[in-house]
Amino acid sequence: MNIIDGSFRDPQGHVYTSEGRIFRVISKSGESKFNILNNSLILEKSINSGYLVKTWIPRKDQLPSGYQDKLIYEHQKIPYISYPYEWSFSQLKEAALHHLNYQIFLLANNFHLNDSSSFNIQFIGAESVFIDSLSITPYKEGDFWYGQKQFLEQFLNPLFFSSYKNIPFNNFYRGNLDGIKSIEILKILNFFQKFIPKIFLYLYLPYLLERGAKKTLNFDNYFLKKNKFKKNNYLWILKNLKKIIENIRLPNFDSYWENYEITSSYDQINLDIKSSIVKKFIKDNKINIIADLGCNTGHYSELCLNNGCQYVVGFDSDAASIEKSYVRSKNKKLNFLPLMLDATNPSVNSGWFEKERQGFLKRSKFDALLALAFEHHLIIGKNVPIESFIRWLTSISCKGLVEFIPKTDNMIKIMLNLKGDIFPDYNEDNFINIMKKYVKIIKIQEIGNTGRKVIEFDGN
Repeated sequence: MNIIDGSFRDPQGHVYTSEGRIFRVISKSGESKFNILNNSLILEKSINSGYLVKTWIPRKDQLPSGYQDKLIYEHQKIPYISYPYEWSFSQLKEAALHHLNYQIFLLANNFHLNDSSSFNIQFIGAESVFIDSLSITPYKEGDFWYGQKQFLEQFLNPLFFSSYKNIPFNNFYRGNLDGIKSIEILKILNFFQKFIPKIFLYLYLPYLLERGAKKTLNFDNYFLKKNKFKKNNYLWILKNLKKIIENIRLPNFDSYWENYEITSSYDQINLDIKSSIVKKFIKDNKINIIADLGCNTGHYSELCLNNGCQYVVGFDSDAASIEKSYVRSKNKKLNFLPLMLDATNPSVNSGWFEKERQGFLKRSKFDALLALAFEHHLIIGKNVPIESFIRWLTSISCKGLVEFIPKTDNMIKIMLNLKGDIFPDYNEDNFINIMKKYVKIIKIQEIGNTGRKVIEFDGN
């Protein structure tokens, strides 16, 4: 079995993978919690209520060799692990509400969570799920919410930041895996915003109290004592935060691309041709999981699912488009996970020893990919050399569809007018010849009279 590096922080149990299965191996210090969780049936209740990822104790004869004498949970495998700084605003909001609702549920069963890490929430399609069973701990009267500060920094503060400033939180969040600190938010908000009741209560007032405690070194007056914190107080905080997050305003992100599905240069005939190419590719190849690069609002992602693909992970750099993609997935209950990705500045290996969180390429294990109306944004828009782009593309998956857009296309003309034609090698023949160095070209199909072509490739 191979350890999953991001699980090292929990001394009670580490997570391993073996032959596509996910195991949590309980350490000596976690044995008592293992017994409490099993005897109380809290895991079973959590799973049945839709909060916790499917978790069970495997039979000894089902375990990998050398682990038959260990205490072990097996977990349902998440199709694609994502991180909070890759989510849309509504995805982070959904994850925050999932955490709060789960805390309220646990308290009703005399348990609670010992931390509030946003990384303990994952998405299967558009549905959130909690994945860290060992974070569940028995509640004792007087216990306070140990993870409140972490919840504010990893959930509430990024939501406030985007909601009040209309700026995606993603790049700020990615710069600090612990989230966005309250003092950083307070420096960004204007004077009047600091006195909005919910901001004053959860950001400004705690900051003032903590600053005063540090000045006097009188921390007893700042930190709540266990025997004075009643369960009703605990519940009030959780329910009040839930109400605040439910009512938080959706940001108004500037975007040219969120209406591209409606305003694109394709007429219906050419759109149908392009759609038929995608449909046939999916049906012919019986694809399980596919990456949709430049997914926009998810039209082709949904098309893949409707034609036999089991799961789609969509990527786009436009926050407003990813927001619409998530709403599409949520409303239609699709196995479609849309995520933020700037291909020229993707998520990288990060955290402790640069292994705690895996970068985009490290997690790219797709059966196939779509890259429709995508390549020119990198090659022309970002000056990425053609060969470098193709090497990157085929490292994500060696099978897929890539759309080539010629210089005669109106979109390319606009881009070249802005920066000049400094791309003498950008042409269809050169693009295809370079692709042939890395993969086999299966077929090239024209999209009507647009001059655009869809290239099907396979490196297997």
